[in-house]
Amino acid sequence: MPSFHHQKTGKCLTVAGHPIRFSIYAAGAKPQHTRMLASNPWRCMELALNQNGKSDADCLAYLRQAHDFHVASEAAKATARPLLMYYSFLNLAKMLIKSKVPSLDLTHAIHGIAEPPGNSQSDRFTLTSQ
Repeated sequence: MPSFHHQKTGKCLTVAGHPIRFSIYAAGAKPQHTRMLASNPWRCMELALNQNGKSDADCLAYLRQAHDFHVASEAAKATARPLLMYYSFLNLAKMLIKSKVPSLDLTHAIHGIAEPPGNSQSDRFTLTSQ
């Protein structure tokens, strides 16, 4: 996930001659700050995780993996796209849970498919030559 550190110069936005302060939140008559406008939501989530110079490595890993699945889904065919989006949202959910409860161990959060111990190809197949 690319980080954008360059700034662009621009003009101050004014309404009726009054400058408008920048805010990442949607504006309204009485702003409630319940919605955020962003051209790059992935970068906003990364910045939110890095607030105060502290970030959880697991949260960032979940976010980056979610981003990678999302990017892959955009290039995938229609038959594979839903599965990639599922894993993207799954990792976003894990990132959110881990960011709210840092002490929670998500290393054993699995999807339900497991391979029995000792299950290897050498146990199931025998190669012979003629």
